[in-house]
Amino acid sequence: MAVSNRDRVGKALELLGAGLSPFVDGEMRAAAPAGSDWVAAVAAAGPGPTRKVSVGDPQFLLKTLWDYWTPSSAGSSGGASGAW
Repeated sequence: MAVSNRDRVGKALELLGAGLSPFVDGEMRAAAPAGSDWVAAVAAAGPGPTRKVSVGDPQFLLKTLWDYWTPSSAGSSGGASGAW
């Protein structure tokens, strides 16, 4: 049986979450104050503080990158962080 496009997209999103998770987690841990939980802080800053989030969720990771990239990436990409 052939693989459907839905299955392909689902697999791609799973791989995206697995690949982004270590990077985003490392960058956000480095940028967060010592002892704080960056996941809880980002979730609380969202529209629904009671919403459940997962560090493996690609939507959560991409939203975190979009909202917090500049503050957390100052050391990882040099002077180009504001250019993109």
